[in-house]
Amino acid sequence: MDNSKSREALLQEIEFLRKRINELEENQAKREKHLDEAYRNEAILRAILDNASYVIYVKNREGQFMLVNRPFEALVNLSKNEIIGKTAHDIFPADMAELYFSSDLKVLESRTPLEIEEQVLLEDGPHLFLSYKFPLLDATGEPYAMCDMSADVTEKKRTEEALQRSEEQFRQAQKMDAVGRLAGGVAHDFNNVLTAINGYCELLLETVPEEDEIHDDIGEIKRAAEQATMITRQLLILSRKEQLELKLVKLNDVVCEMFQMMKRLIGEDIEVLTSFESDLPSIYADSGRVQQVILNLVLNARDAMPNGGKLTIETNKVELEDDYTLDHLFVKPGHYVMLGVSDNGHGMDQETQSHIFEPFFTTKGQSKGTGLGLSTVYSIVKQFEGTIWVYSEPGVGTSFKIYLPVAQSEMEQPATSIRPSAAVHGTETVLVVEDEIIVLQLIQQVLKMYGYTVLEANTVEEAIRLSKQYSGQIDLLLSDMIMPRLSGPELREQVIKQRPAIKTLFMSGYTDLAIINQGLIQETSAYIEKPFSPAALARKVRSILDA
Repeated sequence: MDNSKSREALLQEIEFLRKRINELEENQAKREKHLDEAYRNEAILRAILDNASYVIYVKNREGQFMLVNRPFEALVNLSKNEIIGKTAHDIFPADMAELYFSSDLKVLESRTPLEIEEQVLLEDGPHLFLSYKFPLLDATGEPYAMCDMSADVTEKKRTEEALQRSEEQFRQAQKMDAVGRLAGGVAHDFNNVLTAINGYCELLLETVPEEDEIHDDIGEIKRAAEQATMITRQLLILSRKEQLELKLVKLNDVVCEMFQMMKRLIGEDIEVLTSFESDLPSIYADSGRVQQVILNLVLNARDAMPNGGKLTIETNKVELEDDYTLDHLFVKPGHYVMLGVSDNGHGMDQETQSHIFEPFFTTKGQSKGTGLGLSTVYSIVKQFEGTIWVYSEPGVGTSFKIYLPVAQSEMEQPATSIRPSAAVHGTETVLVVEDEIIVLQLIQQVLKMYGYTVLEANTVEEAIRLSKQYSGQIDLLLSDMIMPRLSGPELREQVIKQRPAIKTLFMSGYTDLAIINQGLIQETSAYIEKPFSPAALARKVRSILDA
């Protein structure tokens, strides 16, 4: 009996254990299934993250990276294991890391998403990223981490800016073309009228005795008609319908032939200074039209200096690189001859500069100008497939630079475009001072692209403050020549008191000779003319630092 009960109890125990084992096996199978699903889901998530076109990462509240995708690893050139647990300060330059940390903290504290543009300095230069940051909340609603999804919009931004500049240039070209067509039609009809006026005046002068009072009146009418004829000729130039006979022209010869006439026209109170490049290549042009360009620019400079001053005329040979022509819609890269005409007159503000090439626009008053001088210059330069550039500062002066393509028969073998290379890279610190924000941003991007540390100042006061407060070494002061309150050389004197070993490079829209002639600097070895290409700026900075 006891044995029977013991046997029954043992069987029950075995059955209980069997069921328990089955339950454990079923639970284990479920766990393994769930684990497989978790592994599979994690693999799917990782594949999505790593193959996304965005840079994605997650940081905790202390700013440490918790998760990064493969594009982020490629961006910073580090592996995931080298990134996890680190902060932005361990990976990026201090100033950039501080900006990233600030925006991350803003997201965590506000518990709201943030869309922001952030700059990242990579091996090939600065890149602009559009970042979308949002907080990750726990069950209680508290943020425990922050996620960032960023897209590189550098090329898109550059394309948009280039497109905007091209559209503006295209609209200006369309406007000038429309005005030119209108002017040509008006000039054609008006010339018919003037032909009749001049003809009848000639007939009357032949028949009316010279001692008659009417004879002089008819002479005045004829002279007025002749002046009107000159204006219609300018209008015809605007229309660009004249058939020009282009020949090989030496620009230096044309300027020299006009020199004595120019001195008589401008008066004795204006000093004329010249600098002609030797062995200047020829251009295809009409020498008469070139003379007209020079004459109009010289007369324009004279009118800008009513109390006398200095007029600088220069010629030079230059190469316009891809960096320049990208921002100028109708300009081709290549070899050019440059004609520079600069004065130290009253100058122009930005609003005036935006209209100076428009027909009939003048600042001289109704009785002192037709407003056709500079528009005529513009049209002639375009006829010769050239380009014109103006730089001016109110109260300081104006500089016109005309670039005319070198005749193909004298063209040298085109040089290959200079790209960033180790020869012009550097690690020094440059203090850039420029009152034009758009130029300041461009220079900052260029120098960072070449490896330099850049301190930016939009005013001379900010530059002096940075020079005082910056704890590290500043190797170069790169400053615009003409700024509000202090000039570039005056700023240099202030900075040298704090940093005697600092080197200086000045920049301006004036030519180097015009800068010397105006007494702004004594020598031009540390000077670069605007407009300059990024490559030219990098070469000049490197040469100054290595000197």
